[in-house]
Amino acid sequence: MSKSKFIESNSQGYVNINKEFLFDTNLNNTDKTLYIVLQSTCWGDKDSCFPSQKTLAQAINRSIRTIQRSLKKLKQLGYILVELRIGTSNLYTMLKKIISQKSEKAVKKVNELRQKFGNKKKQDNWNDYPQREYNFDELEKKLLGWE
Repeated sequence: MSKSKFIESNSQGYVNINKEFLFDTNLNNTDKTLYIVLQSTCWGDKDSCFPSQKTLAQAINRSIRTIQRSLKKLKQLGYILVELRIGTSNLYTMLKKIISQKSEKAVKKVNELRQKFGNKKKQDNWNDYPQREYNFDELEKKLLGWE
């Protein structure tokens, strides 16, 4: 895939970047740019992509060796998982994206359960009598003798 086709196919839309990644001082600008390019190829619910190192090097205007060093660093820091494939490009899995997707699903499920079960009125387990409702402003005035 030529540089222009790769850039054209991945330049639309936006990329969701975690703030933890954005402010990670262990990464240099090339590492961050490479991660963002990889993230841009994993649009929607996809969490993996397989651009060649040559394509990545052309996309961010760096050498293939620089791409290899950045990929190694991203792998060591737990941002990506690299699956070596013989005879074709490597498969890159975005680990932080998977974690983010799973946490969003968990939050959504918790909110659904809160809506389903959280609106029930508190039932006293001591006895079967209904709980009393108090007007605390009125009770305070009576206790202080203001009324």
